[in-house]
Amino acid sequence: MKFRKLQVLGLAGALVLGTAVSGKAMEAEKAPEAKKPSIHLGLNAKFFFKHIGKMGKTTKIGFSNDYDHAQNVFYADEIKVEAEGEITKNIGFFGELEASAEETEIGEAGINWEFYPGIQVRLGKQRVPFMRYQITDEYTDLIPTIPGRYVGSLETPNIDPYEIIEGNPYTVAPYGDGRVDAGAVIHGALADGMVRYNIGIFNEKEAYKGFEYTARIDFTPTMLGFKPEEAEVNGHVKDTYLGKKKVLNIGLAYDQEKDEANDITRKGYTFDIFYEQKFNIWVPNFQFAYVNLKDSHYSTKSNKGLDSKAWYVQGQLLYDEVIGVGKPALALRYDSIDSDESGKVSKIGIALNYYIGEKAKASAGVDFISYDDEAKTKLTNANCEDSLTNFYLYFQVKF
Repeated sequence: MKFRKLQVLGLAGALVLGTAVSGKAMEAEKAPEAKKPSIHLGLNAKFFFKHIGKMGKTTKIGFSNDYDHAQNVFYADEIKVEAEGEITKNIGFFGELEASAEETEIGEAGINWEFYPGIQVRLGKQRVPFMRYQITDEYTDLIPTIPGRYVGSLETPNIDPYEIIEGNPYTVAPYGDGRVDAGAVIHGALADGMVRYNIGIFNEKEAYKGFEYTARIDFTPTMLGFKPEEAEVNGHVKDTYLGKKKVLNIGLAYDQEKDEANDITRKGYTFDIFYEQKFNIWVPNFQFAYVNLKDSHYSTKSNKGLDSKAWYVQGQLLYDEVIGVGKPALALRYDSIDSDESGKVSKIGIALNYYIGEKAKASAGVDFISYDDEAKTKLTNANCEDSLTNFYLYFQVKF
């Protein structure tokens, strides 16, 4: 069995290399029964206007920027050019070039090979299948200011919890706001989608001596009429299906990675639930997620590994009738991070969404952010406010 797995990974790696060297050669060698290769090109874009609340009480507060005044800023959060398609009926590919205010890079890219019913292998820079947050397409987020990240914008950041809260569970992956890493995932669906699984191996973040391991299983009670989520070729699921699918998904996952510098091993556990169903003209959506990381960060004070945890609850009520050119919805979320010897940060988010078909969305929202425990003390000592209120207008397109 071990030798067969090595064969599978070796062949998939050869496919990736062959595609990079010569797309025409790959097309010429496709299996006789394969259908004609296909490709979809797309452009995704996010635009913000934010009013970012005053954080500093003086002009110099000991952090990277000055925050003694409120900030008003227009900016493009990110622009993505993407491509995905099929080389044969069993081999798919995906890739995206992502540009932000800071840099342009390959956001995600890889190849997916289905070599047996219920067994597929995806290789590349891709979503880590641990938290549901990580595998969710960010262009379907109910609230565009994502959990676990409280910066005002990439151009004019507020006090960033990455500087205050250590062991943030939302940063277990190094790319894409903690969502993306490079590696390989064996995945598939069983019993007509009732059970879906992902088993992944990824780069270790620091010294690259070892690997990060993750495993996730999702269950949908199809016997009750719920439809399984069918992950896209890149492994994404959605934050909302806009009432087009009756969904109840329960997820459990485990993640492990060694911190070589401090000789501790982070072990993570997560549970999440997703529900959405249409009732007449209303589409309620409810989600809950909890993650606990053991030895998520190291304490020089106590010379040992410390823990952190995070959770969020969110939902949306969509009015499934067109008013003007789109459909309105009200979304709410509460999320919280609590880190040993580092403090706590929480956020209440409220957004009024306006869905223009499935390809565009406008939002108006507000976030109320507060810091407690050690984080509050650190901010107070730096002559900072321990709470923050941000308002925003947001527009996205995806086609």
